[in-house]
Amino acid sequence: MHQDIAKLIEKYYDQGLIAHTDQQKKQQLPYMLPENHLLFPLTQSRIIFIDTPSENAFKKNSNEAKIAIKLVKLFMAYGIVNSSEIGVITPFRNQITEIKKYLENNNNEHQLIIDTVERYQGDERKIIIFSTTIPKALLIPNIKSISEYDKNKTDRKLLVSISRAKEQLIILGNSEVLLTDHNYHDLIDQIKQKNGFLSQDFAKKILKEYY
Repeated sequence: MHQDIAKLIEKYYDQGLIAHTDQQKKQQLPYMLPENHLLFPLTQSRIIFIDTPSENAFKKNSNEAKIAIKLVKLFMAYGIVNSSEIGVITPFRNQITEIKKYLENNNNEHQLIIDTVERYQGDERKIIIFSTTIPKALLIPNIKSISEYDKNKTDRKLLVSISRAKEQLIILGNSEVLLTDHNYHDLIDQIKQKNGFLSQDFAKKILKEYY
């Protein structure tokens, strides 16, 4: 896990998380894109939050689904990763189905996993795309897992989702909604400090360009 990703969750570990390898410590991203490319902003940080328009739907968001699959396809088309090196995590089965609607069945994508965080226990990918899929603040508890005995209120699902990413983490979600939760508020603040927060204008450009 790259040190920028590790810093998002190191406070939850008594011993902290130490980057041991050059790959975990290196500052530049593992891929480059031309400055005039629509996705160039993704090369500016190891931890990305794409502010995505919310939808009034239960446990699914077509905007997040479209963006997630377009990123997967472009990363694979450019040779940045293959299907075994990228994955999509989402809390809901409805969103898994929604994402797969935009996935073309071909041999290049046979090792791509689109599933819940539970499925990713013990698995890691170079790039993880996390589709939060939450339209309203009152639904945030549906994507969290906090033990009643945990004084630190650690969200285990969020912790595992983040730790599945080795080289880059890309989170899709509505910031206005997620900022109402203290765990996500802290997460988004850290991402902003690393210049990884991308506005809804960026999300809308992707949707307009490719759909």
